[in-house]
Amino acid sequence: MRKSHPIALLVLLSLFGCTTLLYAFISSGRFPTTYSLHTIAVAASLLYSSALVIYFVISRRFALIDVLIIYFIFFSVFFSGLYQIASNFFPWPQVHDADDAYSVVLVYLIFITVYALTRTMHRTTPLAERDLFSSRTASRYGWLLIVFSFMCIFAAGPSLVFSARSEAASLGTSGSEQLILIGKSLGFTAYVIALLRFKNRKRRSWGSLWFLVASLALGVVWFNPVTSPRFHFLAFLIATATVALSLWNPGSVAKSIVLSAVALANYVVFGPLKSLGAGLTNFDLSFFQNFESEFASYVYGVDFDAMQVSLNGIRFMEINGPIYLRNIIDAGLFFVPRELYPGKSLGTGIIVHEQLGYFYTNLSFPLPMELYLGGGMIGVIIGSYLVARIFTYYTSASKINSKASVAGISHIYYALLAGYMPIILRGSLNAVIAQFGFSFLALAGLQLLMRLESAKVDTKGTT
Repeated sequence: MRKSHPIALLVLLSLFGCTTLLYAFISSGRFPTTYSLHTIAVAASLLYSSALVIYFVISRRFALIDVLIIYFIFFSVFFSGLYQIASNFFPWPQVHDADDAYSVVLVYLIFITVYALTRTMHRTTPLAERDLFSSRTASRYGWLLIVFSFMCIFAAGPSLVFSARSEAASLGTSGSEQLILIGKSLGFTAYVIALLRFKNRKRRSWGSLWFLVASLALGVVWFNPVTSPRFHFLAFLIATATVALSLWNPGSVAKSIVLSAVALANYVVFGPLKSLGAGLTNFDLSFFQNFESEFASYVYGVDFDAMQVSLNGIRFMEINGPIYLRNIIDAGLFFVPRELYPGKSLGTGIIVHEQLGYFYTNLSFPLPMELYLGGGMIGVIIGSYLVARIFTYYTSASKINSKASVAGISHIYYALLAGYMPIILRGSLNAVIAQFGFSFLALAGLQLLMRLESAKVDTKGTT
């Protein structure tokens, strides 16, 4: 056992202890709990996922991205689902059958098990600090992304960009909202490039400093919690921490601390942070002043609806059958305007909850359930395998960084994936992919540009 493992295990035991106390606090509140076979099934799944948490943290095969995935399964699905099913109280109107809980448990267990096995079997070369690039092409490309991002600001309207989210929702149009999403994605990619460039340079020039300052200023505009959803703000913080702390191949202690920090933020910080969407003057301190009652309402609220929307997904599947990957295929066409493709799928959360008679339908829909609706349990197995393989490819130094001229591209993919992981997992895919898709599209453009530049250098060297 590595010397750091006992410390990591101590952190995890503290986290599990706090989770147990949290459950006791929640279950002793206003909603009495009863324990049925459905509750026991979810509790057993929670124990299984806790074992995977320990495995993901201790094993060097798993990185920060994997830790964020197991966090979502453990806390957002099984833990919150346990006290919701035990109390039979949910964030949204209940239309599901209690027996649907067995199917939900099976979907998530298959997803995380296949994912863990795939990542375990395919050994990768961890990213290293020395692989970071210092390409001028990347800097020029980053400045271009900043220019395009500012163009999106002015095209969408500065008043819309700088308004609180509650005001912006009434001011904007679908076109302006799309421009804002594109601008955020491009600006975020530019920021990660700038941060990597500045961190890696032995002699930091004024050019790299101004590049970082410009992209950071843009990031503050795009991702502050007043004008942006909290998941955008979280993406900005996670990506920054990934680069600044070199979390390319974190040890067990670092992974356990990140896991605990995300849990703390989710249960203590995100609640009052939500009120910032109405503006700085409306920041609500009542969450801390009346902590017991406010916290009880918060943990049963819409931020913890993963179990219920999954139950609703099972109900939809029983009534309508699978949607045969249309949700996945149309998500890949996120860059095609709806005006050119009127039949493009809406978010799966919208489709499911419209069918189930909900008045408000723009709900989340987690990635494993997207795979289930797309192709049943076979879709979950194949989808989780492909997700693991894709993440392995884009976060492995031996794959993307095959040439010195493009070394470091994996670090950008890694930081972006880590930052966007909560959004990707929470879904629904078609509703949120524009929030991160253009980041990866822009990065693919940089990768292609650097490969073409490398090919020219190789051609000159052989003539």
